[in-house]
Formats: sequence, C-alpha cells, structure tokens
Amino acid sequence: MDIPILSLLVIIPLIGALVTLFMGGQRADKAKIVAAVFSAVVLVISLYLLFVGYNDGNAGYAKLTENYVWFAAAGLQMNIIFAIDGLSILMVFLTALLVFLVVIFSWHESDRPNYYHALLLAMEVGLMESTWHRTSSCSTSCGKSP
Repeated sequence: MDIPILSLLVIIPLIGALVTLFMGGQRADKAKIVAAVFSAVVLVISLYLLFVGYNDGNAGYAKLTENYVWFAAAGLQMNIIFAIDGLSILMVFLTALLVFLVVIFSWHESDRPNYYHALLLAMEVGLMESTWHRTSSCSTSCGKSP
C-alpha cells in the first residue's frame, strides 16, 4: 500500500487549519495545542521524507511523484502532479520547521488565538504546495506515438 505522503503534507495542515478555526469561545485557548500537534505531525512527515523516504539510491530529477487526474472531459485531461526533488525536499523541511517554531514561540498569543493559528496552518498549506506543485494538461492522445 502506497501512502500518498506528498498529499498528506498539504491535507494535514488544511485539516488542522479548519479544526483550529472552529475552536471559538472557551475552546480558543486549546487551539494552540491543536495547531502545535498538527504542525508537529507535518514536521515528522517532512523529516521522514528528508532522511528515509527520499533516499532510495536512484538518480533522477523527481524522486517522489504523485499524479492525479483533476479534470477529464471533451478530449482534454488536466492532471495535478506533485513532484519533489532535492531542493524541494529541503524547502519542505524548512517550511515545516519554521511553522512549528512560529507556533511554539507565539504560544502567548491571546487575541483570538484560534484565528491566528488557523491562518498559520493555512499559510503552511500554501507554502508546502508552492514548493513542489505542478499542473500539466494534455489531451487524451498525450504520450501516445502517432
């Protein structure tokens, strides 16, 4: 069973952002803990990618790839391709580390902490995706020889 680890790097902070966003009222102080847990999980996954998942011994441009069909209609197919290379994996790790440290060092944020931490995790989603997200489109004959 292949775990879509690159997709998890986007989905986990997105779920964390939604959970912390709706932690209003008296649960707002617990949003700090939830944000720390979600950012720590992303940090652990990025460490796994950096030290274990990426080091397979094969040379090549994109070591880890995930390809999903996003849209297919009228002879046109749009794919979303997640691909990570040596520089991208380092940027993913540094992003995860930085967000985790920001959550820890902003622990005393008392003015609507649920909104603050939800925006931090939403920012992590965008930063993670921008380092290695690619879209490609091709028709149904793409990849077939004439």
